[in-house]
Amino acid sequence: MNALQWNALAIVLVLVVLPFAVAFVSNLGSSEGNDFKDGIDNSKAPTGAFGGFWWNNGGENYSSQYSGIGSCGYVVDYNCIDSGFNYPLTGYGALAMPVNSLDFEFDAVAWPQTHYRISDAGNEPYAGYSGDGPFEWFVYGATYNAIENNNTFDRLKFGFFDESASYNCESHNWVNLSIEQSITFHYQGKNLTYNSFITETDNKQIHYPFPNFHETCIVGFEILYDFSSFEALELVNWNGGNWDQTNYTITIEKISQPDNPGNVRSTQLPFAGNGYFLHTMAYSPIDEVSVNFFINIGTLVLAIATFAVGIASTPYWDPFKNTFRGIQ
Repeated sequence: MNALQWNALAIVLVLVVLPFAVAFVSNLGSSEGNDFKDGIDNSKAPTGAFGGFWWNNGGENYSSQYSGIGSCGYVVDYNCIDSGFNYPLTGYGALAMPVNSLDFEFDAVAWPQTHYRISDAGNEPYAGYSGDGPFEWFVYGATYNAIENNNTFDRLKFGFFDESASYNCESHNWVNLSIEQSITFHYQGKNLTYNSFITETDNKQIHYPFPNFHETCIVGFEILYDFSSFEALELVNWNGGNWDQTNYTITIEKISQPDNPGNVRSTQLPFAGNGYFLHTMAYSPIDEVSVNFFINIGTLVLAIATFAVGIASTPYWDPFKNTFRGIQ
């Protein structure tokens, strides 16, 4: 190949091949195909400990029409903003309540639903009128505690389920949802945030309630945080793998309906009502040693290939090539 052809190849490598190669290397050693493990072990939770507390519950709402646990209908940055009041949500937390494993795949924590609408007919279940986001929860690592210390993961999955009512799986007004989310980890006064995650899902969750196990459907969904291998290693290096003392802020930045834009405020959401919703967590573990090995080898190969093509497009290629021929 002549110099012009090598130059063309170098341009193709930089503009087309290199981005895909970097993405490939960054995901080497990932846990794709591995099963999720339970992220909550209620048997390890400290007696009487809270699982966490609400931080935001959906943005601007019609708070004068609402009541709820602690008489709070509107939560902003851990403060109750309702009927002219502004005070911290002291004690307004999630109780570490075990959930029958026959009902759900994973252990759960029961959180209070923030509010419900008062109608002339009585208590009308809340149906999304507090806006489309943000919905935000601070959770304690002491309760969300099943991740093995000194290990890491590349996927986290959080479930939100409302068991208070069941619906026909076919005829109920289920809707598709697009959920924008982020997550912040807190450890010893330090914060580490990952954002720009999107989950495409719906608000229907198939359920087999104990003791009859007949298929029914409840309002609920799961959101997924899919980290690159670089991020997984960054996490375990950042907190030393001390997950029992690592807290989280789970943030749903925005919920929208792709099929009906602007109508999310009338959508049934699992964390809405005057009772409790169930929150689950699962993680997909990866081997830190294997990930480091694959990333280091992949990075080395990529660097050598890039260097070789770069040299080949310059006048230094022939002396470089002849040097290796001399070695032979």
